[in-house]
Amino acid sequence: MKILFDSQISHSPKVSFILLDWSCRESFHFLDYINQQSVPRETYEVIWIEYYDRRSPEIREGLKKSEQAGLHPWVDKWVVMDMPGELYYHKHLMYNIGIALSKGEIVTICDSDAIVERDLVETITRSFEDDSEIVLHMDEVRNNDQRFYPFNYPDIKEVIGQGAINFKDGTTTGLLDEEDPLHSRNYGACMCAKREDLIAIGGADEHTDYLGHVCGPYELTFRLRNINKREVWHPSHLLYHVWHPGQAGDGNYVGPHDGRHISTTALSALESGRVEPLLENPAIQHLRENQNGPQEVLIKKLIREEYHTQWTHEAASKLTGFYLWHTAELLESVGDINIVRHNDIFYGLPQRLGAVDLNKEEGRSHPDVLQAKSINKLKKIIKKLQEDAEKNPALFFENPTLIDSHANYNLVGFKKMIYALPQSLGPTDLTVESQRNQPEILQAETVNQLKKLVDKINKPDYSSYQFPRLRKYMGPWAYTILSKIRKSLSGERR
Repeated sequence: MKILFDSQISHSPKVSFILLDWSCRESFHFLDYINQQSVPRETYEVIWIEYYDRRSPEIREGLKKSEQAGLHPWVDKWVVMDMPGELYYHKHLMYNIGIALSKGEIVTICDSDAIVERDLVETITRSFEDDSEIVLHMDEVRNNDQRFYPFNYPDIKEVIGQGAINFKDGTTTGLLDEEDPLHSRNYGACMCAKREDLIAIGGADEHTDYLGHVCGPYELTFRLRNINKREVWHPSHLLYHVWHPGQAGDGNYVGPHDGRHISTTALSALESGRVEPLLENPAIQHLRENQNGPQEVLIKKLIREEYHTQWTHEAASKLTGFYLWHTAELLESVGDINIVRHNDIFYGLPQRLGAVDLNKEEGRSHPDVLQAKSINKLKKIIKKLQEDAEKNPALFFENPTLIDSHANYNLVGFKKMIYALPQSLGPTDLTVESQRNQPEILQAETVNQLKKLVDKINKPDYSSYQFPRLRKYMGPWAYTILSKIRKSLSGERR
């Protein structure tokens, strides 16, 4: 690890910003925004951490320009970790490097390619002056319109307009959400906490479950809550983000998560009340136990040697719960089926299924998930299914659903079959195979087929009528006529 630039500020700034790159950033516009704040530049510091060996020319040029203009340096610390290319990135290790090297009272972990307003630092400072026992989050408006790429410094009014996917009534849909804010708010956009609190809980957890895309500062938030710090979302100050390739971590390994990219390992810490990390960084441990330490000592402790073998791409692919994740891009909807493109395959996802993880085999092979190599072929498949569904309404019923009643039977759709349940049978759970296969229950693929089966069972059986007493008193001619009537009623061929 190398510190390529250090402004060596002698005082303690109020806020320290930790910004990350793993050789993935195309634009460094955040540094322009953060250097144009409403408070004096020396009241906050900016730490940029590169995971691999990239020396970004944009940062070098920014430092040169700020020096020539006699301004505060573009960044206060420029750290290059020089991790080998075969290793997978770990954001939490980068967080810990930032925490250990920071000098601010408040540490802010921010989306490194966000657009921020001029009063961001002022807002953070004021929030902690009002209440120091908090962990502060700010939500982010995201715009998926590609007209802002390459980044062209759009006005915020443009960002909240056409293409904004989570902006409503002057705020984010996440801040309006009272039912499931865990998934609707962006926990990785901006998190602020007191540095001493972060060190007290052992810093960010460096367990392998947090390798790659599924990790983030919310892991720190959850454990801070376990020492009675209040999670607060600023009600009005927002960050903004515009589209760029790979923004959702496409092609990354993801660790154990709840199906919507919130780490289950982090959630378990919140649920259990656990405070300490599963794997603590040695430098953070040193700070926790000694309260301070020379930067030279901390640098030597920051990166464990064993990570060079434990965090390879090959090792990550073998970890329990890890798999390669590709973004599912919603293209359009046909009826109640969403058409998405995932890893160059087109899928039809019935909306009733809810979230489907196409990165897992069980998601791709779900019996109700359609797929084709082209969107036109997929649309033909969907059209055929919709035509079939008009003939058989139960084709898409996930749960047993009453369709009709016929004679003394209830007709119930479940999965891709129609069942006729005798009304005399009483309550029956079709989701249980043994109940579904009771001999009294009829089944067919269409409603019309099933009604014919019901009619056949309900039709009187005249074939057993032998008219034994009439035969005794009738002559052969009269009995023959009655026999023909019997055969006609029973449907027998003459």
